[in-house]
Amino acid sequence: MKKVWLWHLLEEVDHRNACFDIYTHLGGGYLRRVSMMTGMVLIFITYHIYAQSGLLWQNGNLFNPRVYLDGLRFMLSKKGLYRNLIPPFLAYY
Repeated sequence: MKKVWLWHLLEEVDHRNACFDIYTHLGGGYLRRVSMMTGMVLIFITYHIYAQSGLLWQNGNLFNPRVYLDGLRFMLSKKGLYRNLIPPFLAYY
């Protein structure tokens, strides 16, 4: 399976490069790319908060401060999701 996933990753990189080449060929520039990325990040954050709130509500932990502290600790820890996403995100800009 490792070879299949590696092949799939390479295919996705190739698709990304082809799409970016077409975007720049059609006149897409830095300002449009950055503004669309910023808009999509805001949409993603909004959806993420909505989805997480729904899950916390179903679990009965929406108003439990300990859950939020544990979540922040996890997301900002050395192996946390957001801490590892910030450097590539900033490199995009």
